[in-house]
Amino acid sequence: MAKEKSGSMLDLLKNRIKKSGQSKEGQFYLKADSKKRVRFLTDLEEATVVTMHDKWGEVNTPCLTHFGMECPYCERDDVRTKEQFIWSVYCYDDKKVQMFMFKAAQNSPVPHLINLYETIGTIMDRDIVVSRVGEKLETQYSIVSMDKSTFKGASKIKPFTEKQVFVLLKVIFEVDEEDDDFEDEEEKPKKSKKSKKAPKVSKLEELIYSLDGIGVDEMEELADEEDIDLDEYIDDDDREKPKKLRKALKTALVEKYEEDEDDDDE
Repeated sequence: MAKEKSGSMLDLLKNRIKKSGQSKEGQFYLKADSKKRVRFLTDLEEATVVTMHDKWGEVNTPCLTHFGMECPYCERDDVRTKEQFIWSVYCYDDKKVQMFMFKAAQNSPVPHLINLYETIGTIMDRDIVVSRVGEKLETQYSIVSMDKSTFKGASKIKPFTEKQVFVLLKVIFEVDEEDDDFEDEEEKPKKSKKSKKAPKVSKLEELIYSLDGIGVDEMEELADEEDIDLDEYIDDDDREKPKKLRKALKTALVEKYEEDEDDDDE
């Protein structure tokens, strides 16, 4: 029997993040006085640049224009606007690909990465140990570059695409389509044209990407939400095997959304 629908895909991802106890799953993070070893999967000049708005205790979000929405924070003098730079890294400690997201400031790892890049011409040909000392305004980062070496996971471990980066940002910062309802309905302006800063992410791409890392129960919830009969794609004996279930669900989603696209083209 199918399970009761549990909201949108975005809701499902948010719930998974809350259950995990991590508010920034998918983003590289260091606690105070700790270090992690990473391998950069994108080079220094391949960073994705994201405009951020923040105000202590009230606002911390990517500019909503990245998602084709009206942004209430762009014209507010009391909200800071800054740029963050994002690279893909594989974190050995967390055993996953993450967004390495920092501003270009003296107390961030970025100046150290620039020095490394200017010295050897890349930040991708060796492992790097990133360390953090202190908290809040006292935070300082440093890096130690290891000897040049071949990345053993190169054939299987890939960087995020730009589209995947914006899907992750949308989930991490809980950007909802309703977030642009900041005006009264009678005074609500028309939505601006979609920003060229971020590529459009299709529903299929968002769903396929969201399969990475979720468990069997969540995949079954997603199948129910998308009205997919998993019995047509996988045997009962394999339903409890995450890799096989993920492959079957991916196939089902592709077939469903490709059929929808074909219907739209007719």
